[in-house]
Amino acid sequence: MKKILIFSLIVMAGQLGLAQEPDILTANQETFKIYYRFNRTYYIVRNKKKVYENLKFAKVVWPNIQVIDAKNHSFYLNEKLKRTKGGPLQMGFCGTVPNYTMTIQSLGDHYIVTKDETFFDQGNKIPPDTILTIAKNQVDSLYFVNQAHRFSFTENYGLSQPASPNPNLLLFKKGSKYGYYSINKEGKWQKSPLYDKITIEDGLLKCFKDGLVGYQGINDAPKYKSISKFDNYLARFELPNGQKGYLDADGKEYWD
Repeated sequence: MKKILIFSLIVMAGQLGLAQEPDILTANQETFKIYYRFNRTYYIVRNKKKVYENLKFAKVVWPNIQVIDAKNHSFYLNEKLKRTKGGPLQMGFCGTVPNYTMTIQSLGDHYIVTKDETFFDQGNKIPPDTILTIAKNQVDSLYFVNQAHRFSFTENYGLSQPASPNPNLLLFKKGSKYGYYSINKEGKWQKSPLYDKITIEDGLLKCFKDGLVGYQGINDAPKYKSISKFDNYLARFELPNGQKGYLDADGKEYWD
């Protein structure tokens, strides 16, 4: 019976081994490749040799790579996998994309928010769409992410930032509190909770409440004692208990 049990365990272990997910190729560049393992770590290959292993994070910030190593140190590698200084993501964009202008208009006891496509609609023959109507008793002031009542942007807005800002946000102040309107997954406008303060950094909303802070669209409920601006994919944070780490553009945390 004991031999049968041991044999069964060996067979099961073999089956589990066969069932392990294969490594996933996440970046295939001319001079290097990045792979993601089933154990949630990355490794980088150059000339068919593993140069860096057990990385918590590895993303291409063309032409470099931004990484977090096993000790939670963040740094950049160049195309030859040597340490280098970071820089903004270098991307080329097609200019033949929609151009939009949003405006806030005061009409009686309401604010009317409109959005107009101005590139393909040459001569502005199609009237702007009314995208939101807000009663004036709901807000004391209303503005876009450029902190004005008129905001123009293209479909390429924010594409060069891994932590992409959302141009379709409408900020407001009510009394001493702040908030914003955003479009949810169902395509409907929704009103955020109220915050003590909202600042705008590189188009991203930094929301403060009860001495804590977070980024809108990344971690909506403020939870950090402090958090830096995003350096491409990563921002440095500290929790109220003193624990530190990195937050990536998708909302994942990497602890020291």
